[in-house]
Amino acid sequence: MRMLYSTIDVVVHMEKRKIKEIYFDPEYKMQCVNGSL
Repeated sequence: MRMLYSTIDVVVHMEKRKIKEIYFDPEYKMQCVNGSL
């Protein structure tokens, strides 16, 4: 049995305990994983 592990990098901007913005860039993440950056 093979297992695949991955991470998801998410940036969450909060103000006064409320979420204002959630940001995720899958293309940037793939570039980092592949060593392109």
